[in-house]
Amino acid sequence: MSEGKKRATVWKRLCSHLEKVGVPEARIEELRESDDPAAVAALLEKIAK
Repeated sequence: MSEGKKRATVWKRLCSHLEKVGVPEARIEELRESDDPAAVAALLEKIAK
């Protein structure tokens, strides 16, 4: 993932997309706080199935 300001922008867009697919706000906030792209990838794999 990106660094600094660009990373913050990516997270903002990602959170918006996660909301649209029905991910609870609490889960989105956990992902954002962890700042872990692997956790996001795991969630997306779970949603895709």
